[in-house]
Amino acid sequence: MKMYNVVSDVFEWLKRDHGTTSPTVDELAARFEEAWRSKGATEHGYAEDYRRIGKRLVDFLIESRSRGVAAPAPPISLGWAEGEILISPDGVAHGAGGRVTVRRVKTGKQRSNAFDDIEYTVLQLAAVQAYGPHAQVEVTYLTSETIQPMEITPRKLESRREKLQSFLQAMQAGQFPAKPEARSCPRCPSFFLCGDLPGGGWVQEKL
Repeated sequence: MKMYNVVSDVFEWLKRDHGTTSPTVDELAARFEEAWRSKGATEHGYAEDYRRIGKRLVDFLIESRSRGVAAPAPPISLGWAEGEILISPDGVAHGAGGRVTVRRVKTGKQRSNAFDDIEYTVLQLAAVQAYGPHAQVEVTYLTSETIQPMEITPRKLESRREKLQSFLQAMQAGQFPAKPEARSCPRCPSFFLCGDLPGGGWVQEKL
């Protein structure tokens, strides 16, 4: 977790100070070292391994940003009568033919159903609203070092837009129905025990 905190810290610096530019090798190295000293797993037995992996994630992030011509990435306001959502892209780039790519960066690996998440529906709708119908949402996965363009049919996008608007309408109306878990609370002391308790006395510890 600390390693990812370091990567996220460097990424926030890139978005803030180098939204449309690239840092020099020395600037990037210095910023990574600063983040590692303040947030990294410096006392861990495998600290150097974590540091090396974290640096590789940052290096791939820099590589992924070199594709296309970087442009400012201001927040996009996506609004309907039901409410408004403010979306902050992780980056925007202009490619061949003027096509605009709106980027999202994830530190982990891609899940097979990742694009079913409502987050990407919102991002796609925002990209089209701000940059036109040919805008492309693209997700960079640092751990697997892959870049995946979002693919969604117009019909599915429209269906999800309607679902999103229904969410907003429910929130405005204060409708938050409870969805209790089918299993017991994991704080129960017997939750992780299998079979009968062993014989003998027992002592309750303070929780």
